Amino acid sequence: MDAKVLEKLLKAQQEHFEKMLVRLLKPSEMNDTELYSKLVGMIGEFVFDLTSGMTFESWLGRHRSYFEEEGKTLPESSKVRLLLSKLGPEEYAQIERKMLPTKLSEMKFDELCNELVKEFSDHRSKLLKRFEALNVKCSALQDIVEFGNVVNAQCERAEMALSIEELKILIFISGMPSDATSVRQVAMKSVENKSEKGHTVTLKEVIEECRAYMANKSEALYLVKEKMSEVKKEVPEVNTVEKVKCWKDSESENESECKKVWTKPNVKYQQNTIEIL
Repeated sequence: MDAKVLEKLLKAQQEHFEKMLVRLLKPSEMNDTELYSKLVGMIGEFVFDLTSGMTFESWLGRHRSYFEEEGKTLPESSKVRLLLSKLGPEEYAQIERKMLPTKLSEMKFDELCNELVKEFSDHRSKLLKRFEALNVKCSALQDIVEFGNVVNAQCERAEMALSIEELKILIFISGMPSDATSVRQVAMKSVENKSEKGHTVTLKEVIEECRAYMANKSEALYLVKEKMSEVKKEVPEVNTVEKVKCWKDSESENESECKKVWTKPNVKYQQNTIEIL
């Protein structure tokens, strides 16, 4: 065989081998349909459960990589469709009602995520979260280690890195008696309003808010009692009247004998009139 022909043949075989090697080493690429079906099976359904801390933000943090890494080649519309398919029935209906007349399928992926975070998040105040974390108890049937994990999660969500004043306020509010609901609400509202404005709250300020509320409440009750006593004083006094009571007595010279009896009459009050019965 001619040397040149042999050289060409060997070169062609080498090129063919290199192409095959590249194909073998290159990861297999899925089409969009196959990738979408694969991600559907990998991503769990989102069901909002505030008690267990299952908010959309926590769910998205767990599944974000499926949308941004594995599903990065998917079109925007497919990502939105995939996200909507993973919402529970009640969650889907709730966000759909909120976004009307906008169609969910026509929204951008990031825009839809932002709306879902707002809708399915923990809207309770920081103080209330701390109050609940402080009062969490381990049940008789609960594992001690698991209870420790629950405490850790609740304290992190409640941001329990408290200052001395914040700790005082928390102990003050949590220690109020069960029948002081209205006073507790006033204290919590005071703390929440000042915290939202970026003001530092002290226990003395909260105590003064409670003192002012209780003073106003006592004055209001006093005024009501005074008004009721004035109404009672306006009711006219009814004097006793003389009634004559007669009965038969066989020993009496007269056929009947009468005796005067002093009694209070039965009086019926009706608006501005008095009727003696």
